[in-house]
Amino acid sequence: MVERTEEPRFITFRWDSINQELLIFDESNELDNGDGVKSKDWWRRAKEKEHELAVCDWSSTKVAEHFYRVGVHCETPYSGSPIPSP
Repeated sequence: MVERTEEPRFITFRWDSINQELLIFDESNELDNGDGVKSKDWWRRAKEKEHELAVCDWSSTKVAEHFYRVGVHCETPYSGSPIPSP
């Protein structure tokens, strides 16, 4: 069980490791923003859970309330690069 805090929950599940797909529960629903803009808090939560989101290209599809299927497209392995500025 995930501890409940004041901030929106962000939980990742490995969906398909061969195709680098994740299932993400994003209580803030910022993954659903059509403009692609994410808050600094969202980027912090994402980096804590899945560092690939901060350094790789990715795309998401909403599959249910707060749930998103995310395809991660990395050309090179994670190198510890800082998260991008929103």
